[in-house]
Amino acid sequence: MRSLGAMFVLGAGSLGCLWAARLARGAALPGGGPEARATRLLLRPGSPKASSSAKSEIRVTGVGDIDSFVQRVQAEEVSASNAPIERLLLVTKAQAAEAAMRQVAPRLQPGAVVVLLCNGALALQEQIGVGGIHVVLGLTTHGAWSKADFDVVHAGWGDTRFGKVGPIPESLYQSTLQHLETAGLGATDDSDIRRSLWLKLAANAVINPMTALSEKPNGFILDSAAQSQVQKVCQEVADVAKAMQDEGGSCPSLQDMLGFVRKTASQTADNMSSMLQDIRAGRSTEIDFINGWVAAKALQYGIEASENARLVAMVKQKERMQSSHQ
Repeated sequence: MRSLGAMFVLGAGSLGCLWAARLARGAALPGGGPEARATRLLLRPGSPKASSSAKSEIRVTGVGDIDSFVQRVQAEEVSASNAPIERLLLVTKAQAAEAAMRQVAPRLQPGAVVVLLCNGALALQEQIGVGGIHVVLGLTTHGAWSKADFDVVHAGWGDTRFGKVGPIPESLYQSTLQHLETAGLGATDDSDIRRSLWLKLAANAVINPMTALSEKPNGFILDSAAQSQVQKVCQEVADVAKAMQDEGGSCPSLQDMLGFVRKTASQTADNMSSMLQDIRAGRSTEIDFINGWVAAKALQYGIEASENARLVAMVKQKERMQSSHQ
């Protein structure tokens, strides 16, 4: 099996810090195994977090029975070193992913593995193009939010799945999964990752904009008053998934999507969605890579997706209003 070095984590938001801290912790624990290697957290050039990363300590506060700990992780700006990268876990916001990949591309070695663990992975897969690398798509339902720089709340336990995209040596893929498993956040091999990503897209397309607009936690999706809108959004996502089925992977049904949305909302009922957090902080949201992508694909295939388009317009209006009050 090919022996690879450090796992580089690009993205210092809540999920990026959670993964970096738990990967580094897994390497330090007894029995971490041969795949437990060093972890490096990459920051974008000029990031304000760079000035606060000298101690390179990430604090993780667990909710309920989730453990809390503080872990030292080496952090650096993407451009601070020319050290080659053979494994990269990309955990940025969807709207920052393309630029982040351009910044890190000069350091990627031929045959490097890039694991894409972002919302909107189906959309990003079409946009991110770096030649000579292997791409692994992932999704996670762990809940996390940031109290401050390098201070993360692990708010809800979830599931993490990964799947191959295109040809990749099996030994290289399995080696990467084994390394990711050391984080203790799950690293299930999903032979039909596109189907799973459609389910996650449905959950994001419902939970993120509806909670951002209502300013309520994820459990709001389970209210009877929200069910008509939940049904409309999922129906449009299911129609687009069916139209795109010939592009690879199986197609989840409308009922599959509705069930997954309700399960996710139930498991994370008290969580504030990432989109609601972005709105409150005056940041741009991932709406273009979630509902916006669904609406664009629907237009391409001649399918009705007015509810997703309407949510895009409403979220963007709220973004503008919130930004003007910052």
